[in-house]
Amino acid sequence: MPIDPKALFGVDGKVVVITGASGGIGTALVQGFGALGAKLFAVDIVGPGDLPPGAVFHHADLRDPEAVSGIARAVEARFGRVDVLINNAGLGEKHRAEEMPLEVWNNTLSTNLTGSFLLSQAIGRGMIARRSGKIVNVASRCAFMGMPFSAAYNASKAGI
Repeated sequence: MPIDPKALFGVDGKVVVITGASGGIGTALVQGFGALGAKLFAVDIVGPGDLPPGAVFHHADLRDPEAVSGIARAVEARFGRVDVLINNAGLGEKHRAEEMPLEVWNNTLSTNLTGSFLLSQAIGRGMIARRSGKIVNVASRCAFMGMPFSAAYNASKAGI
């Protein structure tokens, strides 16, 4: 008996917010959820990637708490709810740990960890009020086995 992905995942008509939507994994998530009939709200700091018809793109910098609050307000105004939040955004620069500028460390953790936390708070409040919703945090194998020259990225994904 073949598996029906629409029945398996049950996201047809669900409002799905995906951060890091223009990157590799983000693009795959957007395309996959779009194919399954989700109402997509794609967030990224760079321009929109390959969005399916009907998807909404929202430009935001997750390092900015006001921008993160703006994401929650915008998606609620557009769709009235969020059913699924996927915290996928992630960045990382390669530096030797002992030479890494503090600005690189802070930018990486602010985007990958703090941004996910703040967006989960902002969107999670509505989910709690509705007693419905799912939050998925995308980590990395680097959380368990660090990648060389990526101390900030490794730490941020371990935090997720």
